[in-house]
Amino acid sequence: MDGGCCNFDSFSPGHGGGDHEHLSKPGLRPAPRGYPTLPKTTESAGGWNLMAGEVREAELESDRTARQIGRMALTFLAVAALVVSAFVDWAGPLVGDKLTLKALVNTEFHTQSDFTKTVGALAILVALVALLGLVDRTGWVTRLAGAASLIIFVMFAVQAYRYFGDDAGAAVHHSRVGVWLLLGSGVLLLIGGFLGARVVAVPAVVEAEMAREARAENRARLRD
Repeated sequence: MDGGCCNFDSFSPGHGGGDHEHLSKPGLRPAPRGYPTLPKTTESAGGWNLMAGEVREAELESDRTARQIGRMALTFLAVAALVVSAFVDWAGPLVGDKLTLKALVNTEFHTQSDFTKTVGALAILVALVALLGLVDRTGWVTRLAGAASLIIFVMFAVQAYRYFGDDAGAAVHHSRVGVWLLLGSGVLLLIGGFLGARVVAVPAVVEAEMAREARAENRARLRD
């Protein structure tokens, strides 16, 4: 130590003057045992606590372009399917934008003049949520939209089964293209949601600003 300056480049685990501690920084988890760390040393002259660096585990977002492109493509396909399903047949001659929402909770397969109270409107709402999910790079909103599509499909399938006298064959036979587009869109959105960016833990070196300044000053003195 010369003039209150420490040569941090020469430090190694288990060596160096002062108290040996490790950095505790919010948001970073301790590195697994075995990672090399540089100790924290207390300067006796000025009383400053200088830490050269320590290996820690940090969370980074793994974002591959191919995954994001795949998620966008599947999302757009699913959104198109949802929008189309809102304006095609669902059960017999009943079109999505005319079929009442009550068809999802009971066997009242009736027409509804108010578009906002139809299964077609619900399908378009799910499509909007799926589009909004493109903003979230992790894909959880996309998966949420996919789960919503599948839930709507299951609810309709249960009521169709009941409506046709607990006859699964008749329920499938009378279910039209709108129902199957809804099912397909849910599957696409779930797959696309799992193509989002993943958060992975990687080793990261955390350095104190004072340590960096002291190291630079020490190198400058050596050059002089």
